[in-house]
Amino acid sequence: MILNYFRAIIRKSPLEAFVLFSFILLVVEKLVERGFVCPCIHGQNITLCIFYALVPGLASSAFTYCTLVPDPHRNNGEQKRKRIGYSIGSFFIWLALFFLDGRYIACASSYWEGIYHMDLVPWCVSTGADRLSTDYRLKTQTYFFASEVTGFVLLTAIIVVTLICHCRQSGQGNTEEISGNMEGPVMAT
Repeated sequence: MILNYFRAIIRKSPLEAFVLFSFILLVVEKLVERGFVCPCIHGQNITLCIFYALVPGLASSAFTYCTLVPDPHRNNGEQKRKRIGYSIGSFFIWLALFFLDGRYIACASSYWEGIYHMDLVPWCVSTGADRLSTDYRLKTQTYFFASEVTGFVLLTAIIVVTLICHCRQSGQGNTEEISGNMEGPVMAT
């Protein structure tokens, strides 16, 4: 029953399907976030965060591309471009969610070794002196801030591009409708 509902949405409008997939990505990000533990070893931090950024993003792109079923009554080239566009869009939505979380970039940017500590701001607590620990905590907060700002900028860019594409698509639909009306019978004078 639910699967049929989703299929109906996907067939009805790719934009609605795109929004639906975006909400699904939000749920996936929250699930992934719960299981995230930074290893607090610089090389491993970077590797883990790259996988957290790329694997779910590429999976969402592939899923989006495969589930947007082409309409046999429309231009295949145009539909393929739209499917690719929505797939790329879902990847960038995942990246925006990735950056908005903050903990992934804070982990990747932590170059000191330590123990991962779940606090108000999860961070790698240095096993060094107390002074260094305070400095590292402040750096972690700065990394969180930079990551979140990047996420908001990326999300804003996605919204603007989506609105522009939607307006262009709506404008083309109106132009085709008007030109279709112009091709009717011509009255003799």
